[in-house]
Amino acid sequence: MKKTFWRLIILVLFFSFSSLSLQAENASPWKWSFLFGYRLVDISGTEFKYKEDINLEKGARLFHFSLAYFPEDDQAKIIDRLSLSLQNFGGDPFEVFNLVVARTGRFSFQYERKKATYFYHDLHQAGGTLYDPYTLDFDRRSDSGTLRFYLARNLDITLGYERFTRRGISTPTLDINRVEFEMEKPIDEDSRLGTLALSFKTKPLSLVLEEKIHDFKTTNYLFLPGYADGGPTAFYPSSLSLFSLHQPYNFRSYSHGLLFNFRPFSSLLLSGSARLINLDMDLDYEEKAQGVDYLGWVFAYTDQGKGQFKRDLKLYDLNASYLLFNRLALVSTFRYHRFQQDGTMTINGEEEMVNFGYDLLGLETGLQFLISSRTDLTIGYRYESRELKELETATYESKTQHKGLFGHFRFEPSKAFKLTLDYQRSDHDEPFTLISPTATNRFKIDTRWRYKNIQLQGSYVIYRLESEVFENRWKSNRDQGNLRLNYGIGKANLSAGVSFFNLRHRADREIEYRPFWTGPAGSFPWLVRYKGKSTLYDLNLSLIPSDKLRLDFMLGQYVNRGFWPIDRTIAKVSAEYLLPQGFLLKATYKYWNFKEKNSGFNDYRASIVEISFGARWDGEK
Repeated sequence: MKKTFWRLIILVLFFSFSSLSLQAENASPWKWSFLFGYRLVDISGTEFKYKEDINLEKGARLFHFSLAYFPEDDQAKIIDRLSLSLQNFGGDPFEVFNLVVARTGRFSFQYERKKATYFYHDLHQAGGTLYDPYTLDFDRRSDSGTLRFYLARNLDITLGYERFTRRGISTPTLDINRVEFEMEKPIDEDSRLGTLALSFKTKPLSLVLEEKIHDFKTTNYLFLPGYADGGPTAFYPSSLSLFSLHQPYNFRSYSHGLLFNFRPFSSLLLSGSARLINLDMDLDYEEKAQGVDYLGWVFAYTDQGKGQFKRDLKLYDLNASYLLFNRLALVSTFRYHRFQQDGTMTINGEEEMVNFGYDLLGLETGLQFLISSRTDLTIGYRYESRELKELETATYESKTQHKGLFGHFRFEPSKAFKLTLDYQRSDHDEPFTLISPTATNRFKIDTRWRYKNIQLQGSYVIYRLESEVFENRWKSNRDQGNLRLNYGIGKANLSAGVSFFNLRHRADREIEYRPFWTGPAGSFPWLVRYKGKSTLYDLNLSLIPSDKLRLDFMLGQYVNRGFWPIDRTIAKVSAEYLLPQGFLLKATYKYWNFKEKNSGFNDYRASIVEISFGARWDGEK
């Protein structure tokens, strides 16, 4: 990896210096830029928490490289666009590679590769002891490519390929015989998706036929690395000398799709889609364990089995918009979805069959009033029915219903001011689970105001959710909003904003339990009281004191109160200076200060300095 990185840097520098002669002589169809530098990192406090949040390490980096080629006249006969970009190459947790090659009216090709490193390690405290219930450390890599051929003016064909992998390690914690044991779980997942699409467009009708094949496989394996027990202070004598669980599975799915837009006459627009999906999955199962249970009895067992499952989905959607009068339109959406899954699971020779599904029927209809060219109103009704097969709801019914109202209002008297209001109300009969909502209300307001060099925009969301199943009741309230001010004058730009997210859960429930050898049946209240308040402040200032110098400042503060108080401060200062011939120097300083009010064992401070050298060339003489 290091050899490849330095070869890439040498190639970038060689290309940059060799292009100076082109810059001095004639205009060129080439445009390019790069930024290469070195990063210094200083951390005090909990390093694994820094790695979880930021994960930037010291060393040389290619922060940015872009190359674009736009030939003209005879040079554009084969291709008329070529672009290549690289972001954060050299070991950063997020790397992006993008390539585009195209010839207008003939073909286009795009390939993108992304790498993202994910790390999670969070200390908790129980009984005066620090422990980590779950650690994750893996790489996510995705490749996507699209090749489109324009066969005719109204006809094109598209080939697509996507691959996504996750590989790394994790350490989950399992509760076995009333003692928590830390396991090792390697992560190895591979997903591949191929797409073939044919698109046909005419004036009244556009049609897309699509075929997809999706393959997925995972090892899904965890094990205990050695002997483990609850320790000298454990209440139960449980211990494990052996434990492993293998549940690898893979599936292949085929998807057949059709999408269309049809305007038979000017006042009617129809659009819809139909998709059939078939999935076959194979599962292997093996579980081994040996140890002492919570009663002090020695145990050992081995379970083995196989499973096969099939899933069929039929998804149909139809949308219609009909202009009744000059300023009044009827809009409707109809959907029908069918889900069916069946399979068998055989463990130690005993076979168990699973067969369930549901049919969903949905309808939305409404009216759109165009009050004026700058004001409109939409109101409507929503209905959805779901009929279950071999399943039942939390109230022992086989059918659920969802009914609701929605409305949208837009007011834009001038280019300087805009206001939108949105409201949705839903009621659910016979909820599927004990935690499913029975009523929801959502209201959102968006506004924007502009005066000369000042722009102010904001939004506010109120979300209320209630559930009442039998005697169990719970409520959830969420309020979310943001406000941002932008101000620009001359060579200075200021941006300041505040965002908040307030969440409150309240549940009053009664838990019943059966009689046991320890005593008779009974019940106890289960009360949930959760409250969280998060606020984010940020201030950004950009200055250009001269044509060669640019200064940027950023200050951010995150505050979380309620169940888990957290404070985090972020600051950033950067300066960029232009040199002759399009080259530049850039220096950046970043600072983080993270604090957990209740504990302190996850606190850290981090300072990062980046010194960079780069260039920009836009192809002009």
